[in-house]
Amino acid sequence: KGVHYYKCQGCKGGSINALTTPKAKAIGANDLFVEYLQQFELSDSFIEAFKEQMKLTYELLSGEAKEDNALLQKELDKWESQLKTVKKNFAMGMIDDKEVYEELKAEFEGKVLELKQKMGDTPNELSNLDKYISQSIAIAKNLSKYWLSSGIDMKKRLQELVFPQGLVLDMKNRQYLTSDVNSIFEFSSRISRLAEGEKENGSEKNPEPSSVVAGTGLEPVAFGL
Repeated sequence: KGVHYYKCQGCKGGSINALTTPKAKAIGANDLFVEYLQQFELSDSFIEAFKEQMKLTYELLSGEAKEDNALLQKELDKWESQLKTVKKNFAMGMIDDKEVYEELKAEFEGKVLELKQKMGDTPNELSNLDKYISQSIAIAKNLSKYWLSSGIDMKKRLQELVFPQGLVLDMKNRQYLTSDVNSIFEFSSRISRLAEGEKENGSEKNPEPSSVVAGTGLEPVAFGL
């Protein structure tokens, strides 16, 4: 009939229209997903709080990365020193068994390489934090818009960005469920809920950003769409 739909082989009533049609009894899966995304979008009212939270979280992650690198550098210096000593001792004849020398040399070189790789995996300093935050805000404000206007590949990347562990559709209740939301978007949703609660209680102040958000995933790659 020219109407796209999704079908689940193991679900009761296991099919659902992709889009809401005039004759449809309920909202389509795509339109339902757009509505679900909208609850994680950033309101203009909370941009400043969002900016401050991202700065605080980046400072936290950056500080942790510096501490990790300092410990790794100390360990690297130790193994490089031992490698240098082994090579010197072999050259001076203090180690006369070449097989022992090669074993020690291979072990120390392996340790050095491993530590250098670990240091390379730690987050680098972000050279233009303000630009990164601006790009992040643009995405956070327009999640549903980006998803609707994107092709399949970008839709998938956006979904994985917002919902790292994926999500499922409860066919019976027409409800999306997920166990994990990227903390950037969870924060956006949370400050919106807090603000709504404050309005109901008669106050309208912006929620204060917290100094720590666990598991944020706020590295520069987080918004690398």
